[in-house]
Amino acid sequence: MNTRSPVSYIGGKHYSARHIIKQFPHPSSYNTYVEPFVGGAHVIMQKQPYNHVEAVGDVYGDLINFWMHARDHADELEERCRSLPYSREIY
Repeated sequence: MNTRSPVSYIGGKHYSARHIIKQFPHPSSYNTYVEPFVGGAHVIMQKQPYNHVEAVGDVYGDLINFWMHARDHADELEERCRSLPYSREIY
């Protein structure tokens, strides 16, 4: 799976996610995956989905709020993001 996170986060695991995932045991040997410092969610978004419980957390409530909104209202979030102006001059 090669999904890119919409969030760039300080200390993010974008470049190391594949290496981290290689260290996981075989998915059939566990039934719960917990990502306690989700940040940009690079690991959970790049790992293969499997039939188990997945839980994420982070100490930053706004970040968790974003991920909950992304999970529950993905279409609305995508629509709003597409309507944002995109140019170097504006930002």
